Amino acid sequence: KTFTMEGSDDQSGLITHTLQHLFRRAAEHRQLRDEDQHDGYHRVEISVSMIEIYQEQLFDLLNPGSIDSGRLTLHNDGAESGPEVRGLHIRSPETLEEAIALYQGGTKLRRLGTSERNTRSSRSHTVFSIYVKRHVDGADEVPAVSKISLVDLAGSERQSTASDYDRARVNEACSINRSLTTLGKVVQSCIARSTSRRADADKAHVPYRDNVLTRLLSDSIGGQAKTLLVVHVTPHEEDMQESRCTLQFAANAACVQERAPPRSRDDRCHREAADGFSTTPTPCRC
Repeated sequence: KTFTMEGSDDQSGLITHTLQHLFRRAAEHRQLRDEDQHDGYHRVEISVSMIEIYQEQLFDLLNPGSIDSGRLTLHNDGAESGPEVRGLHIRSPETLEEAIALYQGGTKLRRLGTSERNTRSSRSHTVFSIYVKRHVDGADEVPAVSKISLVDLAGSERQSTASDYDRARVNEACSINRSLTTLGKVVQSCIARSTSRRADADKAHVPYRDNVLTRLLSDSIGGQAKTLLVVHVTPHEEDMQESRCTLQFAANAACVQERAPPRSRDDRCHREAADGFSTTPTPCRC
């Protein structure tokens, strides 16, 4: 999973590809603004943050000084704007190279360990978020902001496997498994809510608050977000049961439906920002 997200020295991962695409589109729009003197073209700002979830605690990987001394706090559960992580450093890289350097610096601070199958095993979840803010020149409007959360989840572990290592590894495995179990419950609840024919289906309880991971991702699962899930299995016979569970989880997640957002005058602005910056040279209005 980590290879899919990070890539290697000679092969880019999803995060690098995403940053390359966004900075390329931002440069294209900057060129359009420079070539056309009329108001209406938009200015794009890209910023990033990186959070580690380790044993139910949040840590800022873009602020090295806080790893040992400070934990982030999560607030505003259920708010329309999504969860708020107080104390989180959000950096605004000027170039693609600077953005990649920030990400690579954060990965070096991530907690790693040794498992039975992997000498470089992730002991935590990480959430690398990219924020795209679009300002429309000559328009008195609130900037449209979109967020892309790229999540590298730690893998589940059998307790019998983890118990071969020290107590710290056992605690880490228990924390990882609890968070993934809660994620599965959230997916199931979202499916039940989206398939229910009851008039109050939107008010059905989804257990986002049962775990820090699902609280942090509450605006990315089963809401108005578009979610892409990549799962990994092995061809080994001894892993058949875990591979089967992984594939079942993926099949369930594919059934989660996006909820229709409430209509507002800025709907089109936000959709265009999320789709890669519309080239429409006029202010967006509904």
